[in-house]
Amino acid sequence: MDNGETFCGLSFEAKGFHAQFADCFSREEPRENFYQHMTGQMSQLERKSIEPIALNAKGAKVRAMQYFLSDVVWEEERILSRYHSMVSGDLGNPEW
Repeated sequence: MDNGETFCGLSFEAKGFHAQFADCFSREEPRENFYQHMTGQMSQLERKSIEPIALNAKGAKVRAMQYFLSDVVWEEERILSRYHSMVSGDLGNPEW
């Protein structure tokens, strides 16, 4: 997977998508874990659980990613709002 450098062949788009959520995490480590997990989910890995993703992402640590998904405080409302806004902007009809 190479740290998400290849995101189904669209690494530039993955980085742009990820950047939209940068302010939803208070520190760099959670932002990086979010990126690694996101690109791992979109990768060609056979198993998409935390351990295979972390073991295949450059510089990722299994325990850090587990902690990120279970204990790190996310700005969930902000993330959902931003995502809904992005989907609406791409797929929504401005006249609705």
